[in-house]
Amino acid sequence: MGRPHRRDRMSQLTSAEHDLIVAGLSQRASLIELMLRDLYGERELIRAGIVPGEMVFSDPQFVPSAWSAPRGQKRLLLACGFTLTRASTGWTLVNTTADTPLAEPLGDSRAVHTAIKNEIAHRYADGLVVALASTGNGAFTPNHESFAHHLGIRLVDPSSLTVHAGSLVLNDGSQRERVDAVLRLIPSLEMDPLDIRAQAAFAVSGISATAHRGAVAIANPIGAGAVENPVLESVLDDVARFFFDEPLHLSAPRTIWFGNEDEREEAFSRPEEFTLTHRSGASRSIPTNSRDDDAQQLLAAIREKPWDWYARETLEPSTEPGFSVQAVCVLGQERVQTVLLTASETASDLQGAKA
Repeated sequence: MGRPHRRDRMSQLTSAEHDLIVAGLSQRASLIELMLRDLYGERELIRAGIVPGEMVFSDPQFVPSAWSAPRGQKRLLLACGFTLTRASTGWTLVNTTADTPLAEPLGDSRAVHTAIKNEIAHRYADGLVVALASTGNGAFTPNHESFAHHLGIRLVDPSSLTVHAGSLVLNDGSQRERVDAVLRLIPSLEMDPLDIRAQAAFAVSGISATAHRGAVAIANPIGAGAVENPVLESVLDDVARFFFDEPLHLSAPRTIWFGNEDEREEAFSRPEEFTLTHRSGASRSIPTNSRDDDAQQLLAAIREKPWDWYARETLEPSTEPGFSVQAVCVLGQERVQTVLLTASETASDLQGAKA
């Protein structure tokens, strides 16, 4: 017999599992929205000692110029993406995407299109909404084109946009139109050369300040990638209790941030249970022989910049049929709509969860 079709594997979810996943992801989406607003706003989480400042400020995805939430926006995030896998302990979150979730293939789904189309109609009424994308060579990907087509909005390149008289303007031949909202398919760090030192080929000069004045809405906002930081998982349950007075509904592999010396020693005392990862994404096993030359060099690098390192618990596979689930949450003004999209076999996902 051949392998089950992805849709068949999705049908293996029990109603209880489905409800748990939807509730857990809705909670996560709401939580990272609140966290994003706080980290770029009042920073109560840092002042309360729940989130160490070094954990946030040392992250390249944190954009200091995005300080303070844009005025007049009830929601900052439009959507976020998640990947879960079935491990021995149950359904476990292994990845979060908040910077450019709509640029991913998952954003090219009819259910996601419908949810986003309804939401942008509610948020921006009759305003001009554009999807901003670029591959650097003047061409758009099929995913980008499909996304804009199904939403009924224009797909534009950064070279088509300028800031003029305090507004974001679309230059369409001899005509200029004021843009009310931008659905961003370009990473934050490639958006604005004035505030972020972005690459000029992708950037729109002055768009960040224009958004802060409330003259244009950007979804997801510049700097949203800060909540993708994997080390935040080590404090996220405390963040949930701070905002919601309840724990997380969905677990994730235990993460130890090496900026915390006590927890760092715990990871080194149980090297077989964790995988060591640098902020760049490079992973390796935790050395068991500290006298080895390679181990010595690694330990020296960790001592020099401990905040750049973390250890993540290795997941054990489930004894039940294993597969992973990918999902997109669309954050409406009143509720979060969670769309479960695809399922794939688990082996590679469990390997990825070790990183």
